[in-house]
Amino acid sequence: MLLAINDPCLCPLCRRTDAKLEGRSSNRAHVRCTQCGRYSLSLPFELAYLRPDTPQIEDAHLISGMVRRLWERRLEDGWDGVAHFGSDADFKRMAADAPRRVPDRAYALLESIERKTQHVGQNVDLDEPELTAASFARNFEEVFYFVRHLKETGRIEGELFQSGGGSFRVTPTGFEELEGRRRSNLDSEKAFVAMSFDDSLTAAWLTGIKPAIEAAGFDALRIDWDEHNEDINNRIKARIRESRFIVADCTLHRNGVYFEAGFAMGLGLPVIWLCRKDEFNKTHFDANHYRYTLWDKPEDICKPLEDRIVGTIGAGPLRGRRP
Repeated sequence: MLLAINDPCLCPLCRRTDAKLEGRSSNRAHVRCTQCGRYSLSLPFELAYLRPDTPQIEDAHLISGMVRRLWERRLEDGWDGVAHFGSDADFKRMAADAPRRVPDRAYALLESIERKTQHVGQNVDLDEPELTAASFARNFEEVFYFVRHLKETGRIEGELFQSGGGSFRVTPTGFEELEGRRRSNLDSEKAFVAMSFDDSLTAAWLTGIKPAIEAAGFDALRIDWDEHNEDINNRIKARIRESRFIVADCTLHRNGVYFEAGFAMGLGLPVIWLCRKDEFNKTHFDANHYRYTLWDKPEDICKPLEDRIVGTIGAGPLRGRRP
């Protein structure tokens, strides 16, 4: 039996019992959780996971943190999109993308505090659920550990409250680290390309996308042209992380393209969207509201895409240096 709208439910990610079913649309159940933020489940998953006897999801605390991170970042970007789960593979994929190392989880908490900071020196109040999700923690004991680490390394000031939650502000040292990490991407010469590897799009890559990126002053990276012996998913994520932006061509609508674009957005990287005109009406509804550069023939791509890159990102460090 399905829940009624606005009924409280058990969040399968953080196990809180004060989550709410906000609505249903397009065969999705939309959930709002105090800890995780907003996300959606396919209707079969609603029946399986929003009940008191819901099964425990492996690495649920990591998935909760990723959902919260995406929710906060997408609100920053003016997009009300949410994470969607339609299969067990979606849970596993999101858990695989989550930070697991202690330094990375502490940095994630620092980022979350900064996202809520409106001016330098401001103290930001965070409740227990926010802190737990932001640090990808299993419990408040882990939250305490990450907060103490950030304080001891001089990146935040403030305190935890006995009742849960805390009040913190980012120090100059913390801002310096945040800016330093972002600067490494701003100086990157690389642009990642997410697109179908179908032979019908080879010309679009060779005569349109690749030369446009190079004319704008960047190196174009497409994973199947990259020599590697590593797990391909890890290689894709590594390449995206070191890129200044990504170009996502949605022609033929491969799931991997949408995944790679979403992963880049989660990192705060700009995404430039492309699609062949005759395929645009099939674009996934979570992504069809973005501004697309549409094309008919491969030779139509180069100049508009170059202009879009330069206008959106700026000229790259290699512009004018190629033979």
